[in-house]
Amino acid sequence: MTLGNYLPLITSALLVFVVAFGHRAINARLTGSIRNEFDKQRLSFEAQFRVVEEKLKSELRAKEQENSALLQRVLAGAGNRQALLDKRRIEAVEKVWLEVVRMIPYKSLCASVSVINLEILAYENTRNEKAKEFAKMLLTPIQDDGPKKTYGIEERPFLSRTAWALFSAYVAILMQSFAVVKVIETGVSNIGDFLKNDVVMGLLAAALPEREDEIRKSRWNTYYSYVDELEEKLVEELIKSVEGTEGDKNEFERSSKILSQVKNMRPDGQQNKENQ
Repeated sequence: MTLGNYLPLITSALLVFVVAFGHRAINARLTGSIRNEFDKQRLSFEAQFRVVEEKLKSELRAKEQENSALLQRVLAGAGNRQALLDKRRIEAVEKVWLEVVRMIPYKSLCASVSVINLEILAYENTRNEKAKEFAKMLLTPIQDDGPKKTYGIEERPFLSRTAWALFSAYVAILMQSFAVVKVIETGVSNIGDFLKNDVVMGLLAAALPEREDEIRKSRWNTYYSYVDELEEKLVEELIKSVEGTEGDKNEFERSSKILSQVKNMRPDGQQNKENQ
């Protein structure tokens, strides 16, 4: 056979080879193009992701700094408020104690009342001018109209409940002893019931519960001899107020009982009738 006879076969084979090679080349080019495009998009996405990530991190850091600054301001504010409260509490204790010092003349009068036979003095006050003069002499160191229940009232929110109750009891007892001597000085008759005022006994029993049995067995005018002990209790509670120490349930009940007894006392030192 001649070459012409093989030419169609050769041509067909070459055509198949070209088509196959071209297909592979096209596939390789397309694959490379797709891979290249994918790599570009991946790199672009990663770059965008890093930008977003850095932005989020920056925002988180800013928020953390903002929260930290806010927390510092809150803590500083709380510290300042606590410092102001502590300062005001100390001022309240100082002012209340100043009232106690100012009432020293009333305390001295109270001490005198505890050792004087007031029944005889009261009996003589309408018959003997000397009885009234004696009462007037007892009142000489006192320059005003007696202790007031409102002493230190503006300091109450800054004291412990028990400290305020004891201070109120202290003032009330001094007020009652002053009222007794004042009534004798005026020469009012029939004041026996006034002298035997049980409200002082109840007040002392509430303020000094450990001495209650002794107090209830004592003669009424000796109640005033417990003022020093009551003052010591007051000092202890004022110290607790400075320290910011809170009382327990028993202290709360005790202070409520004391304040209830204080409310029973009228401004003239007698017991309120509706509370008898």
